[in-house]
Amino acid sequence: MIFALSLAAATATADIGLKSYSLGSSIDSFKEQSLPAGKYGPVRPMCSDMPEHKTWLAPALPESVACSFEQQIGSSWVRDDLGLSPEVSATVSFHYFAGKLAMIESYLDETRSSIVGESLVTRFGKPTSVSTKPVQVRSGASFPQTTTVWVLGSKTVTMKVPDLTLERMSVTYIDTPAVAQANSLHKRANIM
Repeated sequence: MIFALSLAAATATADIGLKSYSLGSSIDSFKEQSLPAGKYGPVRPMCSDMPEHKTWLAPALPESVACSFEQQIGSSWVRDDLGLSPEVSATVSFHYFAGKLAMIESYLDETRSSIVGESLVTRFGKPTSVSTKPVQVRSGASFPQTTTVWVLGSKTVTMKVPDLTLERMSVTYIDTPAVAQANSLHKRANIM
């Protein structure tokens, strides 16, 4: 059974994204959305430019705003995953630059890599490239990491299996010009 990573089929590069979150969409639409209650309580959008944001919510791009979800459990608000299907959820960070969604980072259980890969091929077609290279962790252990890339006009989708740990994988959606523009604002320190 293949689950769809998007509510709408991507027929044009403007539709690249995760579920109903398309690259190029506005941060205001993210902040103003009404979310259904989660398993334990209410769910709300949270962004790094909100006064009550948590330290775990850090922008990955210069001069950008990171957003995700929180669920209330008892009297505490904690990070919440995005449900992709009844069986699959992902830890997701949305990165907005100049008020528009420039990058989506999603992390899932590595055991879902086959179904996620099939879904991405169904949605985007044959990958532009697939490569495997050894990755070494701090402990010195090495393992193979497969990187699958779809270049879709000015947008890129990258799946890495595994990523972060042997138990996790990632799918990243990037608006390449927006990320390049954000990164061009980063000025390296002249320490010499």
